[in-house]
Amino acid sequence: MKRIRLPKGYSFRIKQSDYSNAQNISIFFKGHEVGRLRLSGYSKEYRTHSWLLEEHQCKGLGALMYARAIKWALDNNFKISSSGCTSKEAARVWSGRTIRKYFKIIRYTVNGNALWRAYKK
Repeated sequence: MKRIRLPKGYSFRIKQSDYSNAQNISIFFKGHEVGRLRLSGYSKEYRTHSWLLEEHQCKGLGALMYARAIKWALDNNFKISSSGCTSKEAARVWSGRTIRKYFKIIRYTVNGNALWRAYKK
C-alpha cells in the first residue's frame, strides 16, 4: 500500500480514546491540532466521524486524514465505513479520487442513507 504523506508542516498522531473503544487520528499544523477523525468501534468495525478547521479545508487534508485512518483500521484487521449520516464534505471525500488512490471504496444505500465502505486494493 502506498505511503500516505501530508504536505510540509503537517503531521498525524494516532491515539486510543481514554473513554471508549475509539481511535482518534489527529492532524497537526506546526504543533497545533487542526482536525481530527474519530473511529468509533462497533465489534470489529469502525465508523468515521471528523472535523477540520475551515482554514485548512479544500487542501486535500481531509482526504489524507481519512486515508490514514482507513489504513490504520485495515492494517489492524477492522472493517471501516462512513457513519451513515455523512455530511456533504465527508461524502465528497469518500467519493473523491484522493482516497481511491489508496483503497477500493464501495457505496451502499442503507435505510435510504449513503454508506461508504473501504477495502484494501
